[in-house]
Amino acid sequence: MKELKKLLEERLSSIEDAYRETELPKIDFTVYPEKMREHQEADYNAKAMADINKLVPIIFKWEGGFVDDPADYGGATNMGVTIGTWRKVGYDKDGDGVIDVDDLKLLTREDVVSRVLRPYYWDKWQADKINNQSVANILVDWVWASGAYGIKIPQKVLGVAIDGIVGTKTIAAINSYPDQKELFDKIKQERIDFIDRIVANRPTNKKFKRGWLNRLNDIKFEL
Repeated sequence: MKELKKLLEERLSSIEDAYRETELPKIDFTVYPEKMREHQEADYNAKAMADINKLVPIIFKWEGGFVDDPADYGGATNMGVTIGTWRKVGYDKDGDGVIDVDDLKLLTREDVVSRVLRPYYWDKWQADKINNQSVANILVDWVWASGAYGIKIPQKVLGVAIDGIVGTKTIAAINSYPDQKELFDKIKQERIDFIDRIVANRPTNKKFKRGWLNRLNDIKFEL
């Protein structure tokens, strides 16, 4: 019995040694070019996602400091954040128990990005899942400027349910659009038309029109 046990242990040991010494086969991409393509496509898809840090400079370039213009329907703003939005965030910056214009004046860029831009706009568009950076930029910038219209109108362009909610179908429609430049241009034109309607319906906004269009034209398409 002991001899049988010893023999089995020796056999098992020899098998383990042979396994450790065996090298796994390596794929020769010159022989299997399709494997190379799969590898490259997987690597590309892993990297080709929009990055909020590439949008941030565009946002801050066109958003000034604290402004309280009676003609601005959004009311008091700081770096593009309205007092209404900041109240929704619910952060009492000065700790006086009231979220008001005084808190708005204290906003930092970090506050704007981490407490407003990312959770309420970038994430609302699920922009981390969008492949093309330029398309992500123009979409998120629109919802930043115009709220739900910046989702519903692009959904109309994409031919998906116009519900103002970005789900898997909306994201799939964006990423599968055959010509991303064409998609970008269509969204841009819809936004120009939207600006025209705003000014027509509320003529006091006419003084903002050139700035809105300059901002939109500053968002360029890049592959």
